[in-house]
Amino acid sequence: DISLYKKKIFDLNLEKEIKGSIIIADEGINGSLYGSKKNIHKIIDEIATIKEFNDLNVDYNFTTVETFKNFKVKIKNKTLSFILI
Repeated sequence: DISLYKKKIFDLNLEKEIKGSIIIADEGINGSLYGSKKNIHKIIDEIATIKEFNDLNVDYNFTTVETFKNFKVKIKNKTLSFILI
């Protein structure tokens, strides 16, 4: 049950001062995070220890602009939605 991972992943950030959001769905995990490089690597490494998420494909982008106000972990039906027109 993926809902069990919401608190676990949220708790990984308690002292890491990371901001952003993580979306958990049946098909996997997706997110955008802001924080120090050291803390981002730590939380990603810790998330990867969860069996269901141990094959993470991570892309890094760097900025000096703080883009998020807080840290959220959400459960969704799908990690990404596409609208085709």
